[in-house]
Amino acid sequence: MWVWPVSYSHLLWAQIDHYCGSGCLSLRAATLTRMQPISNVFNKFPRIVQKLAGNLQKKVMLVNNGKDVELDKTLIETISDPLLHLIRYAVMYSIELPSVRRKSGKNEGGRIVLSACHEAGQVSIEIKDDGKGIDGNSLAMQAVNKGLLTADQAQLMSAKEKVDLIFLEGLSVFSELADGSGCDIGMDVIKADLNKLGANLNILSEVEKGTTVSISLPHPLAIIPCRIIRAGEEWYAIQQVDLDELLGIPNQVKERIDHVCGYRRNGWEAGS
Repeated sequence: MWVWPVSYSHLLWAQIDHYCGSGCLSLRAATLTRMQPISNVFNKFPRIVQKLAGNLQKKVMLVNNGKDVELDKTLIETISDPLLHLIRYAVMYSIELPSVRRKSGKNEGGRIVLSACHEAGQVSIEIKDDGKGIDGNSLAMQAVNKGLLTADQAQLMSAKEKVDLIFLEGLSVFSELADGSGCDIGMDVIKADLNKLGANLNILSEVEKGTTVSISLPHPLAIIPCRIIRAGEEWYAIQQVDLDELLGIPNQVKERIDHVCGYRRNGWEAGS
């Protein structure tokens, strides 16, 4: 559940204005100063890709799109590492050696497109490559061998569900990488790190065609319906989507209420 102090929030300004008054004009200006272009992160990757591809004797071209998209400074700082691992994964695992690509009828040089755009109140980041893709059948076999799935369960899974097995702890394509370059972080860890930011991670992949990794990040200035509450002298905003129920407390209740879910307190019945 996301809870923001109002003095540092990314909420619908009109709603906060109703509670906080003209002071929110300063809050809005302060928040806008925190916005930074995502190019601050994207611009680091071409050199990394070039060096890594050279070490692996691969030819890889990285294309950056949408570098003018802006994110909050905190997101810019925390999204860098997950993106780095995903880019390294694309170079190390997905993009094939030139000789392999030739045999498959592809250009010798692989292509990775890193893009960002605004979409439905969120910032969407996409990493798309034209490499060998993820073998869902191989992941399913790993899961069965490790006792995470039965053979019957694996047989009933769709191609997408098999690819999504890569998010399970202990399952990885990285075991196939033996160059010692440090790309040993599983997709389960990357996804967990992104989830902490309120982001969603999705993978679409087709064997011999390539892989597309999509990340949806909450936009700091998105319209997020919230309830404003006060605790002592502090004001906070809680997303309405995280609220199960609002309870009206009778005026005669003066004592502190410790629990409001499924308990009877001070002569009135709390909802469940």
